[in-house]
Amino acid sequence: MEETTREGREVSDVQTRQQLEAAIRGIATAGKTLKLYPPTSPIPRQAVETASAALDAYLELAPVLSLSVARDGFSWSGEPLGAGVPGVSDLASALREHGVAELDILPGSTPDELMAFLSVVMRDAGKA
Repeated sequence: MEETTREGREVSDVQTRQQLEAAIRGIATAGKTLKLYPPTSPIPRQAVETASAALDAYLELAPVLSLSVARDGFSWSGEPLGAGVPGVSDLASALREHGVAELDILPGSTPDELMAFLSVVMRDAGKA
């Protein structure tokens, strides 16, 4: 099935799914780096910027990224997503610990906003 982007380009469901999976991988990687590296390290910033670029690419194809938090990853439009991808189950677990069951990301989200969100989510729920 073909869809039209906000810019009027046609894309397939396969392209949309590939962009979505890239965004999820990027967010999970960014979350993991925030947990593993000190705040002064450039590695978390680079990972967040990569994740933000992947999110922007997906959000060119869809008006919003809506995810349900599942046991081993996420669910998107009722389909499992991210199970088995390194870091995704950790991110989903951290979101559940903070009481997050669903997540919507809108166009215009900045790398700084993503970093702030992930910084809170990747902390222990009792310390956030």
